[in-house]
Amino acid sequence: MRLFIVSKFSPLPIYIPPSLPAIPYIQRDDSCFEPLPPSHPLHPLHFLFLLSQHSHTFNNSPPDIMRAASFAGVVPRTPPRSSPHAQTQVMSTPLARGSSSQVDLADNHKVADINTYLEEDIKDRVYLDLEVFLKLVLDFGDAERKKKETKINNVMKNENFERVWNYYRGLCGLGSTTEKGLYEPLLKVIETAMKRLFPNQQPFTHFNEGDKFILGSYARRKPDLPALRPIFGLDCQTAEDKLTKVHWPMVEPFGELKLTPKQGGKRTGFALDWADATPGETPQAVTAPATQNRYNLRPRSASGGSLPNAFPTQSHTRSLHPIPETSTHAESKNEEVEAGKKNKKKGNKGTKQKKKTLGDEMEPEEENLLTKPSDRRLHTLLQCAGYGLESLSSGLLRTHTVGFVMDGTFFQLCYYDRSKVVLSKPVDLSEPNSMFLFLATLYQLGSLSDEKQGIFPSKGDGKSLPTLEPSVNERYTRREGGNYTSGPITGDSLVFPGGNAFSGCKITVGKEVFHLGELVHRAHAIIGRGTTVVRVKWNDKDAIMKLSFCGAERTPEEELVKSARAKATEEGHDWALNHLPNILYSAEYNLAGLAEDRLATYFEQQRISYERRVLRITVQEVLTPITDAVLEPKDYAQIFFDVLQIHRWLVDHAKILHRDISMANIMFREKDGKIYGILNDFDLSSRLPPESKASSRQRTGTKPYMSHDLLNPSWVHGHRYRHDLESLFYVILIFCSDYGAKGEEDKLVKVTEPHFQKWFTGSFEDVRTGKISWLLEDKPLIQVTEFFREFGVFYLTKLRDLVIEGHQAKNVYRSAWHKYKNSEKGHKEYGYPFTQVFTETFEWETLNDTVTYEKFRDVMKSFPVRTSSGKWEPFQLTMHYENPLPLNSSDFGPPPDNDTLV
Repeated sequence: MRLFIVSKFSPLPIYIPPSLPAIPYIQRDDSCFEPLPPSHPLHPLHFLFLLSQHSHTFNNSPPDIMRAASFAGVVPRTPPRSSPHAQTQVMSTPLARGSSSQVDLADNHKVADINTYLEEDIKDRVYLDLEVFLKLVLDFGDAERKKKETKINNVMKNENFERVWNYYRGLCGLGSTTEKGLYEPLLKVIETAMKRLFPNQQPFTHFNEGDKFILGSYARRKPDLPALRPIFGLDCQTAEDKLTKVHWPMVEPFGELKLTPKQGGKRTGFALDWADATPGETPQAVTAPATQNRYNLRPRSASGGSLPNAFPTQSHTRSLHPIPETSTHAESKNEEVEAGKKNKKKGNKGTKQKKKTLGDEMEPEEENLLTKPSDRRLHTLLQCAGYGLESLSSGLLRTHTVGFVMDGTFFQLCYYDRSKVVLSKPVDLSEPNSMFLFLATLYQLGSLSDEKQGIFPSKGDGKSLPTLEPSVNERYTRREGGNYTSGPITGDSLVFPGGNAFSGCKITVGKEVFHLGELVHRAHAIIGRGTTVVRVKWNDKDAIMKLSFCGAERTPEEELVKSARAKATEEGHDWALNHLPNILYSAEYNLAGLAEDRLATYFEQQRISYERRVLRITVQEVLTPITDAVLEPKDYAQIFFDVLQIHRWLVDHAKILHRDISMANIMFREKDGKIYGILNDFDLSSRLPPESKASSRQRTGTKPYMSHDLLNPSWVHGHRYRHDLESLFYVILIFCSDYGAKGEEDKLVKVTEPHFQKWFTGSFEDVRTGKISWLLEDKPLIQVTEFFREFGVFYLTKLRDLVIEGHQAKNVYRSAWHKYKNSEKGHKEYGYPFTQVFTETFEWETLNDTVTYEKFRDVMKSFPVRTSSGKWEPFQLTMHYENPLPLNSSDFGPPPDNDTLV
């Protein structure tokens, strides 16, 4: 008999040989067992404790294997070797619903890669009845309805409109009709309606995009019916070839058409998904449950074909969640959907398959291979979320975006903003009242002001949103000839999307006018701050502008930075000023009167979580990212050492904890011939001690650099000082592993296969377990490029050992406590006297004095350099803050207690 213990967060079992006690093993696959290293916290006392603690959970399945679920985080996990993408564990707490600071994915990514974090964004989606959706999102209330009712009714009665609609509806009922065969008939329906709703000039026109990808995004996406404004000068009837030049900043409302299989002789219309409401019920708001299973979508073939026998290459495998069946209650429960099996069929012999560089969306023929309705709904849900993602991350500067889905004659709307995904109830347009709502949607989308459609307006007073004139780079609107004042458009999918999308535009914020240049950064996510960073000219001086949708309850970045700079001046710590950003201007917009404001009020009444956000704009001096210049390795070491020191000074004197140590937030400035490392971006920072009320429902941090404690949904003990130290280690590790020799324009070059790439593209749970696995390896491999070889053994290895020692000490203490409690419980159950007293203590703020500023300082204050004789000698870096104040644990909130250990 084989005996196993399996962490509920890990697929790797701990194998216990029949002869106890003995060395446990880790099962790598069905036939491979590896000894558990002696340094592992489960060896050997801890696994025996687990055995006793969970003996009541053992079952025979199959008879020769017994498994038990252990407490969270004990057994490290590595992704299954059969899949290039790790499986995502579902997280059900509010903290699980996306990160406050999504990393900008600057590499080439497949649709499947992006789906791993889109899944995080769509977990907290909400469903509204279509009429409620129109009222809240498109401002179609009673007054608007009364004003536009006559014109909408006239369109419904129009003979030409009835003819094109009946033709489309008839095609939907034919068994021989394909999805692609409906594109043109549906476009004709929309075009006929729009010409009568807007007889003078149509505000936008939907196109049959066919097989053409929208340019300027990380993944190649092709919505079926994208809409473009007339200013872009494209006409699908007369200049279809120009459609190849469509970029995401040109796309307005998007449309997606589906033709899902009939069930019970009729189509349900649940192309996205919706609550299983009984006939006649109209649920006002339904929140999707958090508990979901996983399944594997059949991937697109490497050759792009859609034949059932196309062999799915590993590089395009997609592992996603199924859509749950929901109830009509505001916080509903779901009936779990059985996970589907991978569908791998061999291709024809001798067929040569071409490897693709980017993952594409499925073709309709491939979607038909998804036999489960829940799988098809999930696919459509992620597909539309992908369009919303690109609209918010690669399109116009905007607060939210709207799209629609047609499933035969059923119509459904979807909405995406920085806090929530909202879906409408599908309605059958064969019903008169439903057709009225469909036409009302087209009318509102065409007549609402830019602000109410979430777009930064090109004209106006700039009170609701800043004005941006023009809304995009003039090269998008002037297709041929003329003199251009803005930079070139680089919209190829292999280039940073829309790097010059707003070059040459003028943005007015309050009474100040800024001229925009090149985009520096744009966050790639739906939920979160949606940060955009762009170079600007202000009063003929170069500066950097940051636009960020922050939680309304967060302390503004400008306030934190100014208070820190004032503290440095007040206490005579002038050195600190060199390591802080200098904010020159700031403004805030509360989004009053927009869809976000109406939704927030409604959700508060319905007791549905929704984070109110404000648009904060800051302008600061130009700083240099560490990846944008080639310095000597010891100069980078000084920058990191400066950041370590200013970070602790902020905690001790300014009483500010940064909470978002990332590569993008470590910069430098040159002054008087010296380089000074700067800790930038205080959007997620908090004052100490923290407020009793959480300032955000999202995690704080950037996923690849976050401590695995914070990635754990069960961690409820706040952001501690040591978490930022661990993040700094990950920044240095990834930076030295990913960047190498000099490149063009005197910049570092990123390696083609980053060693820790899965920490960027994986889900939160994948990254958490991946970090645990890496840290608890016997000898975690430190791989640095040749350019940063000095950061290896004498620097990163020492920092790594401090982090590992701290977490191992934590695991040992945690195991000892659980063993004690288990023994106490056993004695009480049998009435046997229990006299043991638990006397061990643990210092949680520094993990028993292992992860401390002092120990990091002692490692980082000197850097190995090679002399002319070839010998290595320590180079002493500049010390600014040698003697910190004693760390006050109460500044970070209550520490963990023994009964809440995770």
